[in-house]
Amino acid sequence: MMHDLPAANNIAATKVVIVGGGPAGMVLGLLLARAGLQVTVLERNPDFEREFRGEILQPRFMRVADQADILDIIRAIPHETFSEMRLFLGPLRTAAIQVKKIDKRFPFVTWMTQPMMLKGLHEAARTFPNFKMVFDANVQQIMWDQGVCTGVEYDLLDQHHKIDAHLVVGADGRFSKMRRLGAFELEYAHHELDVIWFETNRPKSYTHGADFFLSADFPIVLLPKAPEKIQCGILVDPGAARSLLKLGAESLARKLNETHPMFEEFSKSLVDLHAFTVLDGKIEFVKEWAKNGLLLIGDAAHTCSPAGAIGVTIATETAVVAAREIIRCARLQTFSRADLAPIQASRSQEIRTIHRFQRGFVNNIRKSKGMSRTLLTSLLFLMIKTGIAPRLMRTILTRSTPL
Repeated sequence: MMHDLPAANNIAATKVVIVGGGPAGMVLGLLLARAGLQVTVLERNPDFEREFRGEILQPRFMRVADQADILDIIRAIPHETFSEMRLFLGPLRTAAIQVKKIDKRFPFVTWMTQPMMLKGLHEAARTFPNFKMVFDANVQQIMWDQGVCTGVEYDLLDQHHKIDAHLVVGADGRFSKMRRLGAFELEYAHHELDVIWFETNRPKSYTHGADFFLSADFPIVLLPKAPEKIQCGILVDPGAARSLLKLGAESLARKLNETHPMFEEFSKSLVDLHAFTVLDGKIEFVKEWAKNGLLLIGDAAHTCSPAGAIGVTIATETAVVAAREIIRCARLQTFSRADLAPIQASRSQEIRTIHRFQRGFVNNIRKSKGMSRTLLTSLLFLMIKTGIAPRLMRTILTRSTPL
């Protein structure tokens, strides 16, 4: 029972506070506001203008956007698409997969900056008078009444605020403060991959797409970034990033040059290590996503590793499922743990499968280091030619049934 908050007699009186204005939080906020709920999004940053890595949207993202009836909003946001994923062994291109072999309806992968995406979702959400977004809001604690979450306390411009809610949703990402404040327990956590990110100007030799390089030193994934840039991620074992960067800029430049001539321009300008950012590739799964009046979604509930560039898509899918169930709960006027449980029940099996795929991908990359280039090339070519590789990728990058 929530003593300090008037009971909501209908959807229009239901108050939901979403902590975190990332993709999952903004999609959820838009969908709930459109349904008529009173929605407040608390975002700890002053705006959307910050550095993101999760800017790849797989075909399944477009399918869920269509299902949620926000595809037109997504399509109106500036973006780029590419339809080919290529594999290089050293400087040699050895294989390519066309996205149309994975998803015929959306035969492309989308690159969209997260600031542009979040601005687009925000613009759509703010057209509803029942939607509010507060930037610079740093949540300090969760308010409880007899085991029920009744809102949160947050700091804004050196002032302390309290906000009541029938439901609080933690959508604050892989380093979720709401997970910690709510004392949520992890069911499992795996850390088998780190990524050293850097970006550079698009080389003349770059043809639009997603490239994966296997070299003698380390694998590299290459993706489009800004209109004239690319972003590159060096995949390393956990803890190995520090050792690799300790070798210095000159050594790293030499290793990049040996991987592919495409990195030559970047290597020439590499004089220190400020160009690199290390991201830990942890996989985490919260044991129970809901408590009475409190829910975790997205990376706060189920963190993906960078493998497959699937994190934003999976987080958004959970937001769409959560919106459906929250609207149902608002009609029933109950937000108990049991009433929110169908969100996790609907998503758990698929997310566990994706986590297994990501771990398997990393383990196979490690095994490939011991293969000869000829053997590895032949194996990959056979997997693509026989359709094994596209079928495996189809289970992760698209979806055959609605959520």
